[in-house]
Amino acid sequence: MTPDPIANPSRPAASIAVASADVWARAPQVSLESERRAHETFGSTRRRAYVEIPHYLERLDAYAGEGGPPLVVTGDSGAGKSALLAYWSHRYRNAHHDAFVITHHVGAAASGGDHLALLRRIMMEIAERCDLHDPVPADGHEIERAFPLWLGQVQQEHLVIAIDALDQLDEPSQWLTWLPAYLPPRIRLILSTSGGPTLDDLRRRGLPQLEVLPLTMGERKEVIRRFLGDPARTFSSEQLRRVTVDSMSANPLFLRTRLEELRRYPADEQLNAKIDHYLEARDLDDLFQKVLARLEGEFDPDVVRRVMTPVWASRRGLHRDELATISGIGGDMLAALLKELEFHVMERDGMLSFFHDHLRDAVRNRYVSIDGGDGGNALHHMLAAYFAGTPWSPRRAEEEPWQFRQAEAWKELHGSITSLPMFLMLAREETMHQLMAYWIALGDRYDMVKSYMREIALHEHEPTADTAVALYALGRFFSECGEYAAAEGLCRRALELREQLPAEGHPPVTNILDTLAATLYHIGGNGEALELSGRALAERVRTLGEMHPAVARNLVDLGAILYATGDHAEAELLLTRALSLTDEAGRHELPVVAMILNNLGAIHLATERPHSATAYFQRALGMNERLLGPEHPEVASNLINIACALQSERAFDTAIEYFNRALSINGSVLGEHHPHIAFILTNLGWIMRETGDLPTAESYLRRALDIRREGLGPDNAETFRSAFRLGRVLAMSGRPGEAAALYHEAIDGLARLLGADHPDLLNMRRLAAGILPDDPSD
Repeated sequence: MTPDPIANPSRPAASIAVASADVWARAPQVSLESERRAHETFGSTRRRAYVEIPHYLERLDAYAGEGGPPLVVTGDSGAGKSALLAYWSHRYRNAHHDAFVITHHVGAAASGGDHLALLRRIMMEIAERCDLHDPVPADGHEIERAFPLWLGQVQQEHLVIAIDALDQLDEPSQWLTWLPAYLPPRIRLILSTSGGPTLDDLRRRGLPQLEVLPLTMGERKEVIRRFLGDPARTFSSEQLRRVTVDSMSANPLFLRTRLEELRRYPADEQLNAKIDHYLEARDLDDLFQKVLARLEGEFDPDVVRRVMTPVWASRRGLHRDELATISGIGGDMLAALLKELEFHVMERDGMLSFFHDHLRDAVRNRYVSIDGGDGGNALHHMLAAYFAGTPWSPRRAEEEPWQFRQAEAWKELHGSITSLPMFLMLAREETMHQLMAYWIALGDRYDMVKSYMREIALHEHEPTADTAVALYALGRFFSECGEYAAAEGLCRRALELREQLPAEGHPPVTNILDTLAATLYHIGGNGEALELSGRALAERVRTLGEMHPAVARNLVDLGAILYATGDHAEAELLLTRALSLTDEAGRHELPVVAMILNNLGAIHLATERPHSATAYFQRALGMNERLLGPEHPEVASNLINIACALQSERAFDTAIEYFNRALSINGSVLGEHHPHIAFILTNLGWIMRETGDLPTAESYLRRALDIRREGLGPDNAETFRSAFRLGRVLAMSGRPGEAAALYHEAIDGLARLLGADHPDLLNMRRLAAGILPDDPSD
């Protein structure tokens, strides 16, 4: 039996990816300087009243110097984690003037809670610091894939990355699948979170933790002194004692909010009554109910409600002019009310939103049920109607359909996202997943293809660049959604129209060719897919020149198509040409070169040239070790590929050494239950079978099966194949009953997944014939 397929994620793909260089379809990216300003402004507000707690700062200093796995800063909401990281990073920069430190407070900038924007910002910082000239990816999948490689570009100094409030990320991002399992030795990563799936995930990874504990009595007094100056001017000693000793004052947010409220009153009997009033609050929601009640007394309950509820219902906050228009409250009154909430409402790039969930929850509990008792649907519908009345803009696209979705206004949501201007804004690379999510929410209420076909029919007769853009965007979106038949027709019409337009028309012909080729490949049109991909390559060479990086990427993509269709010889020629281009352009140390080397090795292994395959894999290994360090998962993948090549040459002893080294890296980085571990164990088990050590082979294969059942699930093709392999070893060990049970599990399961006539099943039935005599293939 040959080894499992090569386990390197960058091997030639079995399907075509849509070209990522789709510049015309992208929204403008937030500038790096704008991001920096937003995070610095946010950090400065957090650190103003921070009280130094030496052992926290010393622990962070030690980690920044020594490194190691990511350090997780935990603690209850309001415990002061954001203030700690803002203060420490500012202090660290001042003490180390040349330090490379990136501090990112989730939600503090216009990018909000999007993990892709977070990763992209870090990559932009690295590009500027290290003087890199490669463009920072904009495609979501490419950002996640490339992020660990960009970390590996930091070679001359340590990079300290502090990411605050992971639990404030958008919901899908909280599952941290994007967080690298391996950090290069020069990277320090500090993460803060209060709880939820982010903390659960980080704890499962066994990462070290720094817990921010409740304030001690001495620390509470210091917070009061920092916040009030000389507290004797405001509080009597007895009043100070009462505020300090209350157990809820151990939470910095609780204590500071109380002090904000109490310092409004003179040190007399009125203050004693107010202390009694605020000491009644036994949790943060209780406290913020009292804050809202105080604001209602100063501004009128209706004014407070009209200002606070639109902010609550907004997606990422509201601009001041939007809030003034929606609420009907403007001028000095709005400014005064927001001033009263200065510490609890943050403004990033002119957008107002709540700094923490405690005020958000208090607003919901106090006001939202009043608005119809419908969970805020009326508020969401009101905001949707407001944005629907504004000119077309990315801001409108961000809020209008989202508000209709939150209001469960399905007819209005359908009308919003099928409108061609709205579709074109949402079909951009960075928001396409949101558009897909809206259609998923609509369910079976509307037919997506028919809806858009009706819309595009209203414009298709217009032979303009805008029409070509719309046709292409729809075709590309349908292809991403798996609606290949509709995608093919739209892309063909877009291509026909685009070729009638002047040379400067949009979208680029090459992008349409790439998408049409991908679509045809998925529906079995391999011949034309190759022709179109070849045309795209020729056009890029003509317009960009042979040395442009996009040409090398196109060669790699075309080579992957050829490899997947079995034309290994032509795929090899294209990959060799791509390698030559990167060499001539002086791009010897880029990760793309390691990918090309690896893919060439894969072709040589598939065409039974294991010795030369090993040479390519060794070159890729050496390059990745220099770029990423010797313990990176990409290095483990290179080791696995080398081991597979050696295994095919029956150089078992050396193959075992490489497999074991990869096993050690992946075990420490990915954990002992990752599917990559199962892959290595499977190959080790098969080597043991080939050398006659059946007990050890059984041990490896049984462990691989357990990992796949746990990680991939019992109804997965790889799990069934793993069961069959174990069954073969058990059959050889003279245990036909146990083997038969595994054979039945594998064959029946794969028949359901792949169909009864799949070649793998036919081969399995042949191999199992002696154990399963009733099999129809006998």
